[in-house]
Amino acid sequence: MLPERAVHAFVLDLYDAVLNPALWETIAPKFAALLNADTSGLQTQNLANGYISVLSSSSVFGPSALEAYREHYSKKEILISRALRRRPGGAVLNHEVIADAEWEESEIYREFLSHYGVFHTAGAVFETGTNEIGVISAHRPRHSVPFDDTAKQVIDILVGHMRRSFQMHARLHAATVDRRGASEVLERSGMKIILVDGAARIRFATSAAERFLQSSEDITAIAGRVIATQLTSNHRLLQAIQSATSTATGVLQRPESLIAVPRPNGRPLAVVAIPFTPRGSDPALSEPGALLMIRDPDASTPTSGALRELFGLTPTEAAIAAALVEGKSLQEIAAASGTTFHTVRSHLKAITQKTGTRRQSDLIALILRSVAGLVRPPHMGDGRV
Repeated sequence: MLPERAVHAFVLDLYDAVLNPALWETIAPKFAALLNADTSGLQTQNLANGYISVLSSSSVFGPSALEAYREHYSKKEILISRALRRRPGGAVLNHEVIADAEWEESEIYREFLSHYGVFHTAGAVFETGTNEIGVISAHRPRHSVPFDDTAKQVIDILVGHMRRSFQMHARLHAATVDRRGASEVLERSGMKIILVDGAARIRFATSAAERFLQSSEDITAIAGRVIATQLTSNHRLLQAIQSATSTATGVLQRPESLIAVPRPNGRPLAVVAIPFTPRGSDPALSEPGALLMIRDPDASTPTSGALRELFGLTPTEAAIAAALVEGKSLQEIAAASGTTFHTVRSHLKAITQKTGTRRQSDLIALILRSVAGLVRPPHMGDGRV
């Protein structure tokens, strides 16, 4: 029987971890318990450079085990590549993609996973961004009963919420901040945060969101409600709000995709709605609702000049760093600048050295948290800066 209440409780825990990154360490044990598994893990993997970020894992996988996996055994993975080919974005069991005998003889199982009681697996592989995938997996030892279709049903329900939470975690990327700190990081990255009820009535808005609603002609507030002025966009926005609110109230809904609100001047606004469960004694936070996160890509991109001043970058390095923050891949940057991928990657190495970061994701998070994200070029014709 499908454990609907437990699945719903887990989804709410998942979104709580988005808002409070310190809770991520509790997600893997809860995911394992949900599937009656011994262990589990949640990770993202950059397909361009192979970097793996473990969001949460069972305690049996200590630092040395995770390091061994990142440095060596991840390159020997069989299940992830086969699951991605067989059913991308959907639940897959290990015996559906590999025979037991082949699995037992594989290097990753024989030398690594067998030491941690991992044999039977149930999981999913899904896209989380450009050249990046998310991987969720639950595990049982060799002598245990294999996972069945009920486990697949649970995972299929969770995949959309997992994808959304992974994406929002990447946006926050601030493992030590509390909710107030997370809000600050989001605002610096161009995020406007608004808490609404199921009818889009505003219960709370950050100062940046209030300024945005007052000045924007594309998403605004009328009679205390958030609306998109374009009819189709408003319909999708209301659907996303109602879906997130329903999940927060106990009726699990598939999360709406990212909403792109087109504008006559500039790139579309990006809007995400996630469930908000009651917390604390503040009346504004005492009822379920939807947390809207709105990003204006034109207003939030740090200028090359600000990056040059702050981190001592060359003009070329600063342009590449700004493009990475916009979400462009190294291949896209190379194509747009008329240079080679290897040249751009060489510049990226110099950028990480100057900024004291090791990975591309760390670099982007550093820029979003820095004052560079607050320095914006003038908007031609409207007098704003």
